[in-house]
Amino acid sequence: MRGFLSIIWRELQYLYTSRSGFLLLIAVPIVVYFLLNSLYGKGNINDLPIAVYDQDHSELSRTLTRFLEASPYLSVAQQLTSEEDMQEAFQSGKVQGIVYIPHDLEREVLRSRSQKVVVYTNSSNIVFGNLIYKASSEIVLTTSAGILIQKMQAQGLTEKQSMELFQPMRLSFKPLYNPSYNYLFYLGPGLMTVLMQMFIMFVAVRAFNREFNTGGITEMINITKGSVFKMLLGKYMAQLIAFSIFALMIFGIFFPLFNIPLNGEIWSMILLLFVFISASIFLGFAVSTIFLDEMLSMDVVLFYNSPAFVFSGFTFPLLGMPWYSKFYAGIIPYTHFLYGFFKIELMQTPLKYAVNEIIVLIIFAIIGLLVSFPVLSIQLKNYTKRQEANI
Repeated sequence: MRGFLSIIWRELQYLYTSRSGFLLLIAVPIVVYFLLNSLYGKGNINDLPIAVYDQDHSELSRTLTRFLEASPYLSVAQQLTSEEDMQEAFQSGKVQGIVYIPHDLEREVLRSRSQKVVVYTNSSNIVFGNLIYKASSEIVLTTSAGILIQKMQAQGLTEKQSMELFQPMRLSFKPLYNPSYNYLFYLGPGLMTVLMQMFIMFVAVRAFNREFNTGGITEMINITKGSVFKMLLGKYMAQLIAFSIFALMIFGIFFPLFNIPLNGEIWSMILLLFVFISASIFLGFAVSTIFLDEMLSMDVVLFYNSPAFVFSGFTFPLLGMPWYSKFYAGIIPYTHFLYGFFKIELMQTPLKYAVNEIIVLIIFAIIGLLVSFPVLSIQLKNYTKRQEANI
């Protein structure tokens, strides 16, 4: 037991006193997390600059323009007077959308003839394009509805009768789990946790090859009397403690600092984090025991982790990806953590709905342990032989 505890203490001392440990556990995460969350601090995009090209100059076109100005998502930055101005407005980057109101809009509408209000969007940026389309569509539809209802009331119908005739079927749209479509609530936790996996593996991947390269493995052999189990478990416990504190920093400091809500059941979240951290540590140990070259092992982990954010389905749904992308997503622990996180934290589901993700993460941890144990045993035997040969 003393040897096991000594390995834990020894590893914790290294993690919090070495330069690389300080950078990966404290300095870099604090700076990076603060900057990332600050980027999305506003949560939503408001006041997107648009232009209006009004060829009608009627009461109806002025009403449409006022509604556009009143939208929290849009800001009418320019009034255009020609088609040449439209091209110039886009190319200069001054506006992200243009609402074109045609000649005789009001006259044709009063004659019950359908007219088109055209919305041009700068869809080179998907977010801008979708937001302008959504906001302007709502305004045009609301204005059209108002005109139709006024006509019906002029014919003697009540407001209620007019509404029922206009909309025999009404759509009630209720977005759940992130009803305000807040970017920070969605991207902030995802970015912090995907980077957390990278930090865990960067630390874990140097756990054993560092010892072989610096001669520290001799001290570990003496402390544990050559017990591979004590070495693995001792280092695992130390890194589990360190990254549990790391997770506490994310959820206990950065979430409240940026007003990101914590909605899920706390014990379910702790369990998910525990298996996620464990899987990442043991996979890092596996690489560390196989590749004694520290730079090579870091390259392997970097190659494995770098695409995690893209392949996990966070930015584009897995449903729309080809089979090989889905396969790669499946062999990254973060993908399974992410879906468990969505269920527990965002959707606030009971733990039973995240059991599959937790089981997969446990399998990752077991695979890492099953690889690390025999490989470390072989590396220790080879090391002992080399030491004996040098005597």
